[in-house]
Amino acid sequence: MNRLADEYILGSGSNIHVMIGVDIEYQGSKKVTLSVWQPQVVDNERGIMVLVTEKTVIDEIIRDENGNPNKSAQAVLHLQLRDFAPGTLVALYESTDEPMKESIFISASTLCRYLESVESAAAMLKAGEGFVNPEMQFLEKRYRARAPDDDLDKEY
Repeated sequence: MNRLADEYILGSGSNIHVMIGVDIEYQGSKKVTLSVWQPQVVDNERGIMVLVTEKTVIDEIIRDENGNPNKSAQAVLHLQLRDFAPGTLVALYESTDEPMKESIFISASTLCRYLESVESAAAMLKAGEGFVNPEMQFLEKRYRARAPDDDLDKEY
């Protein structure tokens, strides 16, 4: 995910201010960890300012191996409004009451509830249940021809 964070953040020229990665273990464990990457400007060895990504939250356990949410007060996703806006917009509002520094907190318990909902929906779809559009059920499907660039198994 480090390389993916680089592609998103550096590729956007730092217009993407935060990338959240959720690592879900499916092999006999219900453990879930969360990591966060953000852009940073640092001096390189030649004294030149360089844009890099920094992992600011490292593998925070959100759900343990047994599926229990982390109850720690530190197990929280903390974002600010500024994380969702372009730098030019943030600059307009930083001098006034600093609303862009307003915090958004999402607890591990809340994240686990969202995850359980998604896992339940995914299990229904896998079992062939869930919502099916009856109008589209019997249409023939035509997929695009695969091209070498479409390789989804690239290692990030």
